[in-house]
Amino acid sequence: EQWYQRRVRGNYFYPRNAPDREVCLNKDSFLAILQVFGASLMKTDFNVIKQNAIALTDLNDKHELFTKQAFTAHLKGHFVAVLLDLLFCGAMPIINEELEETLYQLANSHLEPARGGFYVDALSKYLASILPPPVLATVLNKIEVPSNGASFKINLKCLVNEVKYYVNCGA
Repeated sequence: EQWYQRRVRGNYFYPRNAPDREVCLNKDSFLAILQVFGASLMKTDFNVIKQNAIALTDLNDKHELFTKQAFTAHLKGHFVAVLLDLLFCGAMPIINEELEETLYQLANSHLEPARGGFYVDALSKYLASILPPPVLATVLNKIEVPSNGASFKINLKCLVNEVKYYVNCGA
């Protein structure tokens, strides 16, 4: 925790006095640390996953992590896939709330959220990797772009259940 306070809060990666707030100093270290976060989300210990999902949302709240170009260009798609994998496998329902909140923040920070950017880009790519084209088209046509966090989470739960149904039926 001392490292987190000293380096991240001290603007080690995005200094406040930099003329361009999108310039990431020490980009390799920044990406390496976030890759460790991502890898920790693939562990089987739900306490670690929960803690790191909360830490990611905290970093986003305080430092707008999910809008940083270095994150969006290199890691956002991977984080979305890992979080969706955790929800779709259903192995850890005790932490679904934290996973849904992290996904909501990722979706909300996505370019053009009002036009469904998250759904058009990240979610449709993920679903295309696990569903055959005819089923994918059916599922994507049923998705409604939510207007707030509560409706996002409800829609996400419905989507997870629908995809589980199709996957279990061998579609």
